[in-house]
Amino acid sequence: MKSMNIIVKTVSIAVICLQCLFVSSATSHPGHDHVLNEKQAIMRATAVVSSLVDKEKKVKGEMLDESWKQATDTATCEETPEYYLISFDNRQVGKTLYVLLTSAGKYLRANFDGQFADLIFSPYPVQSCG
Repeated sequence: MKSMNIIVKTVSIAVICLQCLFVSSATSHPGHDHVLNEKQAIMRATAVVSSLVDKEKKVKGEMLDESWKQATDTATCEETPEYYLISFDNRQVGKTLYVLLTSAGKYLRANFDGQFADLIFSPYPVQSCG
């Protein structure tokens, strides 16, 4: 009788543990990363611009020079639950750079016209920023 009670308790504990694991995995799915607030998004976009300069990455065929690291005139052009579109106005070169990030801060793309029509964020299409 004691061994039967031990087996029943062990099975009950195992079932409860499995239920906890199932509920935990069911509520944590990919794509639901930590969402940035506007200030964090601007900081992340600033780091992206700095990285593009340091790694000598081209944006629409153009190399970003060091002056982009000092482009502190930033603004959030567009914010949805899916993405942030941040602008950097560089008066030294007379251009505005637009950086598109997911709401979790993943860098997607940058350009000088703020147009990202080819990217679809259903139900939040990227609007024109420029």
